Amino acid sequence: MKVLSLIIPLIALAVLRTSAQQYTPPTQYMNLPVFSNPAAATLSAEGAAMASGRWQWAGIEGAPTSFRAGAHLPIGKADLQGGLLLRQDKMAVEKQTDVTAFVALPVQVASETYLSLSIQAGFQEFRGDYSSLDAMDPAFAYNEKRSSALIGAGLMLYKPGRFMVGLSMPAMPVFDGNSLRTPAYYHLLAAGLLPLEGDFQLKPAMQLSYSKTVLFKADFSGSLIYAEQFGAGINGNNYGEFAGLLNFYQGRIGIGYSYQFATGHKVARAFTASSTHELSFRIAFGKEKPGFL
Repeated sequence: MKVLSLIIPLIALAVLRTSAQQYTPPTQYMNLPVFSNPAAATLSAEGAAMASGRWQWAGIEGAPTSFRAGAHLPIGKADLQGGLLLRQDKMAVEKQTDVTAFVALPVQVASETYLSLSIQAGFQEFRGDYSSLDAMDPAFAYNEKRSSALIGAGLMLYKPGRFMVGLSMPAMPVFDGNSLRTPAYYHLLAAGLLPLEGDFQLKPAMQLSYSKTVLFKADFSGSLIYAEQFGAGINGNNYGEFAGLLNFYQGRIGIGYSYQFATGHKVARAFTASSTHELSFRIAFGKEKPGFL
């Protein structure tokens, strides 16, 4: 029965692997840029903590889930930020976990404009618990475990409250024998805040993600923000996925939710339960009042 209950996500996984893998960053990437580019940590001078959860193909047992968490704090009297990031992705009986530490330092390059540089290092572990499907079936009579060191770097040019644009390679696995599993990713992230009439602002954003063995992904978003507290918008990408975005900030706390549905990808067309839910949370430390950029 367990094999039957997991057959749909396993078939979907096989489809993705035979063509090319997908990359599924959070739809709230513009509000949690540290996950894509740790250099963005210097946007929060007093530090912050954040987390996001993603539940894909809601209603299907063994469907992909993704959890991200992180925190960073200032180091010493300089503007240096140091932090930790955790990422765990699950699908059926497969699980991948990344843990990295990073430091980020901004340099002022113009009036109220900064260039931040980050470097990071950590490890990655992959586990495939295939024997749990059916220990008596020779096809599932093995498990897989791989690990690798990770390194990464990022650049972010920004003007607080106005714009940010950054290029990053947040986690590149390092070869150690046959343990390499996930290729390096490269991200180009940009977002801005445009004033409108009254208390309204428009926040356009995009993120381009590339890897040699993963389908290129282009995400585009737009949100209408009211009184720097409420935000509502839409997100779309070249996989044929669209999402509605909601955000709320009160004091030092920010909460986000998105509902994503697929229209174009062949895996999405194969299953009727293709909706994805995502929740995000962020809290700023000190006296800082977080904003939408």
